[in-house]
Amino acid sequence: MITYLIYSSVSLALLLVIYWFFLEKEKRLIFNRVFLLWSLVFSLIIPLTPVGIISIEIPWSAIFQFGEAAPLTGYQNFDEITLPSEVVANAIVQEGVLDSNTSPDKIFFLIYGIVSALLFIRLIRAIIKIHLKSETNRKCLIQGFQVVLLNENVIPHSFINTVFLSKKEFKSGEIPEEVLNHEFTHIRQKHSLDILFVETLKIVFWFNPLLYLYKKAIALNHEYLADEAVLSNGTIIKNYQQMLLQTIERSTIYSLASSFNFLSTKRRLQMMTQSKTKVQFPVKMMLLAPFFALLSMMLGCEPEPNKILSDADLGKEITIEIQADNNLLVNGQAMTLDELESALTDLSERPELVRMNVSEDAKFGAVTDVQNVLRRQKAYRIIYSHQKSDSSVVLTLPPATNEEQISLESQDIMRILMSSQALLLINNEPAKLNKVKDNVKQFVNDSSRDPSNVIFYIKTSPEVSYELYLKLLEEIRSAIHEMRDEAAIKKFGSTFSNFEEDSPEREEIRKMYPMKLSTTPPSVKE
Repeated sequence: MITYLIYSSVSLALLLVIYWFFLEKEKRLIFNRVFLLWSLVFSLIIPLTPVGIISIEIPWSAIFQFGEAAPLTGYQNFDEITLPSEVVANAIVQEGVLDSNTSPDKIFFLIYGIVSALLFIRLIRAIIKIHLKSETNRKCLIQGFQVVLLNENVIPHSFINTVFLSKKEFKSGEIPEEVLNHEFTHIRQKHSLDILFVETLKIVFWFNPLLYLYKKAIALNHEYLADEAVLSNGTIIKNYQQMLLQTIERSTIYSLASSFNFLSTKRRLQMMTQSKTKVQFPVKMMLLAPFFALLSMMLGCEPEPNKILSDADLGKEITIEIQADNNLLVNGQAMTLDELESALTDLSERPELVRMNVSEDAKFGAVTDVQNVLRRQKAYRIIYSHQKSDSSVVLTLPPATNEEQISLESQDIMRILMSSQALLLINNEPAKLNKVKDNVKQFVNDSSRDPSNVIFYIKTSPEVSYELYLKLLEEIRSAIHEMRDEAAIKKFGSTFSNFEEDSPEREEIRKMYPMKLSTTPPSVKE
């Protein structure tokens, strides 16, 4: 996102400087209009276009993603969460849900969304206001153009296909024909569409001041075009300039409209007497082509050839997003399971950490499919996060099934089966999801077993949503935390969370009540 904004802003700035210094004073007004609009489009798409010499690729899906690479709160305690003594080959989730504070990225995204929404509402409101003026006032046709006569004393202005005039001035004949022709030119050349295009871009990129400069340059060029059209009909320049000067102190009430007395009157007066250059402009045109080519190569992106993801793309950690339709995005690139496995196989070293972001509507079967790929590639450590939650779950996957498993006493295994309708069986007995915490505490605290040996074996239907699975994990985590607090108060007179991170007290309580989860069936001693 940041790279895209920087590249597009650099392009916008360079092209605007080119316009100001080399083209604005040229009386090639139609070309200038095209240049300004093309500069906007070019600058927005060139960072996404694979024509560059810089080996950077920015996927379309990354434009509006925020905080992808931000470290999760609590990750630094991973060693404390996953103790060597607790890494059972087929068990495997340590410490439950890590609460994360609101990140600066999320705050920025919230502010961005609010401002964009307000600007969108403002634009719609302005369009509706103009439309209501058109519908509620008297209309007539002049030279085939629709003219709305307003009761207000306004300067002549136009929007889309309508000219707005003061009824009093029109009736008394105070509006010269040249002024009407000026506004008719705005309609004929569809200048309002240019303004609406820039306003739409400002809704998305409101924080970029260059767009406001582009709007001013485009609007001023519109006035040059309209003035030129009037003067080409034989109007005397001095008389027309006098008309313009008489309207300086009046202004239109609509920011979207093109008005006769648009600001920068001095520049308009100068442009009226400007003549077209015969030599300089062709030279400038010849220089623009290589300039655009150079800009494309410098700011365009170039994907890695014949390789889905490189070592540099993945590095020591990767991000996998499982979308609502169960499709995968790996570091922002769409992939199938086979492509993911192939990309991981081609890496010189396996990733040390996988950040998996799962949609609440994704099926848990898609999650287990990805887990199986990661397990085969020995990418065991995963931080799971929920797309609509500020929490994450740290897991260590078991090795592939052909690796040695640890045998466990059957009485130490709490088997939890979940259907896609959230129906539960806990050790073959029906249970409710909101009662899992009580069932866990009752099972762990049974006098016939050692709590430190308990493992929770979870088996789910492939159709179970990831949201349900997280709710189940939260029930287990909550039970473990309550039992740790109870044991800590009884033994040390303080809750578990009050102890220092590496304190002996915390270590002792955690060993008494570890959190071990298995998504593969453990072997049981006969």
